[in-house]
This record gives sequence, structure tokens and C-alpha cells, in this order.
Amino acid sequence: MNAARSLHELITIGLEEARDVVTLRRCTQAVCRATGVTGTPLVRLTTVVSEAGEHLLGTQDLTAELCLEESDAVAVAVRFRWREERRPSDALLAAAARLLDATRLEPVTDTGRHELVLCQRAPAPAGSVR
Repeated sequence: MNAARSLHELITIGLEEARDVVTLRRCTQAVCRATGVTGTPLVRLTTVVSEAGEHLLGTQDLTAELCLEESDAVAVAVRFRWREERRPSDALLAAAARLLDATRLEPVTDTGRHELVLCQRAPAPAGSVR
């Protein structure tokens, strides 16, 4: 998934308290099911997303954006963005890299926000998302 990416933004959730992480988990499950991600891949993505959300909870301006990324394949992606110097733990990043199809910790953007992207491929062929 490193060719030119096309993003299809679905929903952005502000994460301020534990119930927001539960909402994110449910939305992630719904998007996975809608795109054909089921079984173990669904469980892996929703588990890592929940862990990341819980770990980053309390950081300034924390949001999670659910989107579909399309390049050579379609992927369900969750993009966490936040301010502050806190970064996901090495254990979380290692688990995400082991369990998911793609994990990216992006450098701080021009807006001063960090970004963690967690992706799981969907069975839908590229070009099918519009």
C-alpha cells in the first residue's frame, strides 16, 4: 500500500473520554463489516485501534478518522491525530506492525499534530470505492 493513495474519509471522532473509544471501536467494526473485513482481521484492527485510543486518551486535540485508503488495494484505515509529545508505546507499535497490514507513525505535520495510521486490507478490489 505504498503506491499513490486515494483517501475516502468516512467519519472523524473526537476522543475525550473512554466512551469515545468504545464509539470508535463500534464504528471501526461497522466499516470493517461493510467492506468485507471479517473474522481475525476485523478483531485485530478493532483491538489495536482500541488499545491505541486508550493509550492516547488525554492528549490534546485527539481525534480518530476512519477512512478507506485506496492504492493497489483497498484498506480500512484509522488515523489518530494529536498534539503533545506523547507517542504510542513501543509495545503498541510492535503489536500493530505484527497484527495489521500497515502501521505508520508519521512525523509531526505543519499543524503541529502527530499522526498514527493503522490499516487492514479489505477484500474489495482497488477501484471499487467511490
